[in-house]
Amino acid sequence: MKITILGAGNGAIAAAAHMTLNGHQVTLSNCGKDRLKPFINDPTVHITGGFLPDTSVKIHRESIRIVLPSILSNLENCWA
Repeated sequence: MKITILGAGNGAIAAAAHMTLNGHQVTLSNCGKDRLKPFINDPTVHITGGFLPDTSVKIHRESIRIVLPSILSNLENCWA
């Protein structure tokens, strides 16, 4: 299944990793570069503890999108 996650906070990154582990094609989008910048060079999410098994998951580089705020001009504020 193709899934798009809007935002790049801790929960979004964890969800992207979990869905990737389950075989889904995940696109991770955020309105600013800062949160996604580390994933452009190394799209690996390291999972330790919690409900998921301890492992590393690579999110496909081609699936990391930076959404420019001008594209979202109809929204009052860009999500945090």
